[in-house]
Formats: sequence, C-alpha cells, structure tokens
Amino acid sequence: MYPSRARFARGFAWDEGFHLLLLAEWDPILACEIMTGWFYTMDEDGYMPTEQVRGMQQEQFLRREDIILVQEKDLKPPSFILAIKVLLKSEDPTVSDYLKKLYNHVVNWHGFFNKRSKNPSLPCTYSFKDREANENV
Repeated sequence: MYPSRARFARGFAWDEGFHLLLLAEWDPILACEIMTGWFYTMDEDGYMPTEQVRGMQQEQFLRREDIILVQEKDLKPPSFILAIKVLLKSEDPTVSDYLKKLYNHVVNWHGFFNKRSKNPSLPCTYSFKDREANENV
C-alpha cells in the first residue's frame, strides 16, 4: 500500500501503520499478513528498519545510490500500534492467531522504543527527533 511504486519503491513504516489502520477495518487478515512481514524484519534488539524495499519489482525502481540508511536515532513514532488496536477488537480467530504470533515481536519493539525514544522529562511519553538540518537527504 504505497502512493506510487515508480516514485516510492520502498515502504515506510510510519506510513504503513496508517495504511494498516484503514486496512484493518476492511480486511483484517491482509493487514495482519502485511504487519507480520514488517515485524519479521526486526533485529534481536527490537529495531525495525523504517524504510524497506519490498520485493524484486520494487528493487528495479530503486538505484543503490538512492538508498539512504536510516539510523536508529531517526526513529519515527510507532504507528503500527494504531492498527494493532483495531485488530485487537476483531473476533476472527485467524486475526487472534496472527496477533499471538506477533506478541513477542511487539513486546521487543516496544522495549526498543522505551530504550531509544523515552522522553526523560515527561513520564510515559516518547521524544522523536528528525534528521539534522545539515544532513543531505
């Protein structure tokens, strides 16, 4: 679910969370399948790459020199939580099975955000910083 495959050949986790918010209402199983694909790219620390090229068709549109490695410090808010909230309301047993399989991944991911983005000045909140003004992106 991306705006234009030719222009945006990679997926963005921030956008995907909002796309899945709508999709979870319309086709919750497909939303779970897409979300699973994202969560299964997460490393052992809970870091999930926020930009991902998804498949051979998309790779043909993306030149290697156009790839910008996203650093852990450039995290965006965890928008997948919005879709998970909708999916938790589903009574479909298949959706429940998906969410049970994702549970440990979500816990690990949440822990990553607690380590990297916790706002020390306001309890139970997070602080996200954008790239520096002098970075060439």
